[in-house]
Amino acid sequence: MISRRNFITIAMMMAVLLLLFLCSQVLRDSGNDYDTNAYAYDAEYTSDSVWECSVLSDGSVPDGEYAVYIGGTDQEIYGTITEWCTCRRLNLSVYSDAAAYASSGDNEPQVIIVDGASVDSEEKIEALIEIYDEGVPMIFASIPDSEVLEQYPDYMSLLGISGIFEPTDELVGVRVLDGFLLGGERTYLTDEDDDEEDPIMDIPLDMTCYRVFNGAKVYAMAIYEETPENTEEQPALIWRYATAENELYVFYGDFLMDESGVGYLNAVMAEINDYDIYPIVNAQVLSVVNYPSLSEDNSETINEIYSRSQQSLYEELIWPDMISVMQSSGFTGTFFLTPRMNYDVDAETEEETLVYYLMQFNEQDAEAGISLAAYDAERLSDKLTRDNEFFESVSSEYEYSAVYLSGEQISDTEDILSSNYLSHIITIVSDGTEESNLLDYLLDDVTILTTTADAMDYHYSDDISLMGYETGFGYANILVDLTSVTFPEDESDEWQNVSKDISSVLCTYWEAYDYFDSVTATEADRRVRNFLALSYTEEREDDTISVSIDGFNDEAWFILRLHSEDIVDADGAEYEEIEEDVYLICAQSQDIELTVETAGQQINIK
Repeated sequence: MISRRNFITIAMMMAVLLLLFLCSQVLRDSGNDYDTNAYAYDAEYTSDSVWECSVLSDGSVPDGEYAVYIGGTDQEIYGTITEWCTCRRLNLSVYSDAAAYASSGDNEPQVIIVDGASVDSEEKIEALIEIYDEGVPMIFASIPDSEVLEQYPDYMSLLGISGIFEPTDELVGVRVLDGFLLGGERTYLTDEDDDEEDPIMDIPLDMTCYRVFNGAKVYAMAIYEETPENTEEQPALIWRYATAENELYVFYGDFLMDESGVGYLNAVMAEINDYDIYPIVNAQVLSVVNYPSLSEDNSETINEIYSRSQQSLYEELIWPDMISVMQSSGFTGTFFLTPRMNYDVDAETEEETLVYYLMQFNEQDAEAGISLAAYDAERLSDKLTRDNEFFESVSSEYEYSAVYLSGEQISDTEDILSSNYLSHIITIVSDGTEESNLLDYLLDDVTILTTTADAMDYHYSDDISLMGYETGFGYANILVDLTSVTFPEDESDEWQNVSKDISSVLCTYWEAYDYFDSVTATEADRRVRNFLALSYTEEREDDTISVSIDGFNDEAWFILRLHSEDIVDADGAEYEEIEEDVYLICAQSQDIELTVETAGQQINIK
C-alpha cells in the first residue's frame, strides 16, 4: 500500500510533469507561425517573359542555333520536338519531307530529327541518305512498320538494322542501360506468375524485334531472360549507328510521344557532343490531394472500417504515416486541403481542424494548398460558394498560393480563380490535359505544374517516363490523391494498404534522384518561372566552359554532361557531381565559368 507521504510525492511529480508538458505545448504553439505561408511570394515573371521557339516552315534558316525537323506537324512527336527546342533555347526549321530539305551552308543545324515512320518510298529514302552523307547528326524519332522496312534494304542499312524477326521466345522485360538517362540502369521484368495479371508491368512485350549491326551502341533493349549473357542478342529499342560519314540515333517505340521525350533527346545530345549543358527546373514536388477534409464527409463508412471517426483516422493514422513517408523519401509535401468533399451530408466544417493542420504542416515545413478535385462541373459552383463562405468566416490569414484542379476543370481556370478565397493563387497543380504543357502559364500570371505520376497507381511505363522527365527537366510532381481513402470502394483503398503503396513508390523509384531539390508547389512555381524566362549562350575555349544567362533571377539550374572530364573550378556558380560525368550546376550570377580537366589529371594547388 502506498503511504500518504509517497502518494503526495507521486501526485506532485505528476503535476510537475503535466505542467512541463503544457508549458512545452504552449511554447511550441507560440513559436509555430502556422498562419503564414512561408513559401508565398510576389511572382516577378509572367507569361510575357517566356522564351519562345521560332519555328520556320518555309525552308528558311533561323538565326542562331537551331534544329531541323523532317516530318508532319500533326504528329505527337512534333509536339515533343518543339518543346525540346524550347527547353534548349533552339529555334526550329520544319520540312514536310526529306526531298524539301537543303543544306544551309555556313549555319548548319545542331541536329536533324526525322519522323522515320513517314518515310515510305525510294525517293524519300534516297533523299535521307543524301542528307546523312552531309554529316549533320540525325535522330530518327520513329521508324516505319517492319513490313515497310523489309521492302527497302537501303533504309534498313541506313538505320543500322541487320535483321527483323518475331521473337521465338517470349520477351520478359525491358532494360535501359546505364549512362544514357539520369537515374542509372533500370530493368523492368514481367511477373513470372502467369496466373495473375502483373499489377505494375504495363509495357507491351508483343513487339517486333530488331537486331542491329555489330558496332552499333544500344541504349535500351527488350530482353529474353533476366540476365542475358550477350546484350547483342537482345532486341534493340534505342541505338546509335555510325559510319565514316555520320552518326544517327534510332528510337523504336513510344519514347518520344510525350514531354518525357525531352529527356531522351537531351540524352542523345550528350552522346553527340563533346560536352552538353542545358537548363533545368530542379524541383521534386509531392502533391497530396484532398487531405485533409475538414468535415466528416463519410463518417459511417470510416467508422465501420476503422472503428473511429474520419478526423481520428486523419490525425492518428494518416498524418503520422505521411510524416514517416516524407522523412524516409526526403519529399516536402504540399497538402491540398478541402473544407469538404461531400456537401450532401450534414456536418460542420471546423476552424479548429484547419488550425490544427496548418500547425502540423508548419512543423514539417510543408505547404497548405486548396483542392477543388472530385467535383463535377454541376457541383463545382456550389462548392466554390460554400468554401468561400467558410474561408471568409475563419480568422486564419494563411495565404494559399497553390490550388489543385483536375484536368476537366482546367478550361474553367479563370472563372474558378475569381472566387475571393483563391485570390492569392499563383500556380495550379493538375493531372493536366492533352492540350496543356508539362510546365506553362494558364493565365498571364498563373502557372500550371502538371503531375508526372500517380504514387497510388504506378507502373513501369511511368518509371520510363520519369527517367525522361528527370533528364529533361530535373522535375517530377508525384500525385497522392487520398479521395479514395475517404470514400473506399474495396480493401485496396484502406489506408493500411494505400500507405504501403505510397511508401514503396516514393522510397524506391525516386531514390536515384535524391540530388534534386524536394520543394513545395509554390517553391516549384518560382523555379518554373525562372526556367521559362531564361535564355542562355555557351561556348568552350580550351578547358573553360562559359555560360551567359539572359533573364537571370537570383539563381538558375543546369545539367552539364561531360565525357571523362571533371569540373575542377567554378566562377559564379556552385556544382555537384550527381552521377558519373554528370554535374548539377547552380548559377549564382548572370555569367559563369566552369573549368574542366581530363578525369584523373593531377590538379596543381597554388
